[in-house]
Amino acid sequence: MIVETQILSPRGTVRVRVRYYPQGLDSQLSKVILKRAREMPSLAVDGRVSHLALVEWVLPNGVRLKCAVARSSGVYTLVAADELERDDSVLEKAVNIAAGLRSVTNGKPLTRLSRHEKRNVVVFVNEQCLDYVRFVLFGVERTGKSSIFSLASRGMLRPEYIPTRRPVVAPHFARFSDLLEIDDLSSTDQWFLVANRVLTLYDLPGSREYWRLWSSYLKRADVGVLVLRSTRRGIARAQVVLKRFRGQLPSLLVAIANYQDAADAVPPMVIERILGLRTYGMVATDFDRVDQIRDMLKTVAITMFQSNSVGGTSLI
Repeated sequence: MIVETQILSPRGTVRVRVRYYPQGLDSQLSKVILKRAREMPSLAVDGRVSHLALVEWVLPNGVRLKCAVARSSGVYTLVAADELERDDSVLEKAVNIAAGLRSVTNGKPLTRLSRHEKRNVVVFVNEQCLDYVRFVLFGVERTGKSSIFSLASRGMLRPEYIPTRRPVVAPHFARFSDLLEIDDLSSTDQWFLVANRVLTLYDLPGSREYWRLWSSYLKRADVGVLVLRSTRRGIARAQVVLKRFRGQLPSLLVAIANYQDAADAVPPMVIERILGLRTYGMVATDFDRVDQIRDMLKTVAITMFQSNSVGGTSLI
């Protein structure tokens, strides 16, 4: 996870700060990290920046940070991340910001930027640091995919069953645009934010006539979420879907066993053993399940980050 990004003067004064997690770096620590980075051999290889270093630091609470520091045109960019972020990802973000900053500011010193120009810098930093995690809800019709989608994305129950006729996505693009202008995303209370990760949720139509659309979405998904009814027949139909799309599914796949309030509902643990997928129980007609479904999405996203990392401990 990216914790914080700072644009620093040659003396280490913070000119721009964009925060993704409440526990960031104080100004004194930034100067210490900058000093250490200057003393290290440069990792820069392509000439986009004049100096590049990766500094590891342990916070008082024992959390280890990796801090990429890149220098270009006399200005330093510091990108701090927890251990789950890959080294190459932290370094790449620092280089991209440092190399592109001059064009964003039109060469003006950071101390002379207007409020609007500083906002443009924040937008640019967020564009480089925000990563997107695509969740795709799929499964046969009448399993409650759209109800789950509504609960997660809007915190609302669907008043009646309306078949989904086309793929839909949340959050809407307009919310992304607003997000980019915020310099302290750690203070925003949005269901789709996990530090610098933005969760996007897709709901696919379940009728067989629309299955031809699934492949393109599933191939680009980071996480596939198979939604099924918690009945023996629902499990059998889910198995058909898994067999039909074998080879087209993302590496991270989970299941949501909906209608757990039905008299003949099969427990999630039993469904998990049958399908071979991590399975979460759900009642998508229960408004009290809003936090549960959102927490599930965040938990799965964090699991994905951990599986893509070698060891390490997350701040989240």
